[in-house]
Amino acid sequence: MKRFMTAAIRLSQRVYRIQDKPPYNHPIATLIVDPSTSRIIASTYDTRISTHHPFNHSVLTAINLLALSPQPPNRRGDRHYASGYDFYTTHEPCLMCCMAMVHSRARRCVFWKEMKYTGGKSLGWKKELNRKYMIFQWAGDESVVGEKGVLENLPWDVCA
Repeated sequence: MKRFMTAAIRLSQRVYRIQDKPPYNHPIATLIVDPSTSRIIASTYDTRISTHHPFNHSVLTAINLLALSPQPPNRRGDRHYASGYDFYTTHEPCLMCCMAMVHSRARRCVFWKEMKYTGGKSLGWKKELNRKYMIFQWAGDESVVGEKGVLENLPWDVCA
């Protein structure tokens, strides 16, 4: 788990550092991992600012990449894109992204930073939904962060 969270944080740090002029993308990154093989299936970051498209959140973009990839259907032959897969993301997903994970049948979501105002972590276990997934805030050590201040520049009210 630490390996994947570290990879997500490193990707978001790269996004933060490569931006030399506006518009700046949010340093929010997401990985989709197949837990049976410990293989990263998709990895992406938030591009809604540079693409001027409000739906290009990192979680949605990762699901889109998964849908477009030439990967064979998962081991159970399920038609849902992310059935049985784990999501690792640097910031708590918003309600829209959480619902996308419900619809694509994610198994688990692990996020690093809580989004106090826009986070949707409670949606993963809503009793009214016919499908649920586990969602956790990563409580690992801060040694994976590396460069201090890179991810702290993101406002708390940004919808991840």
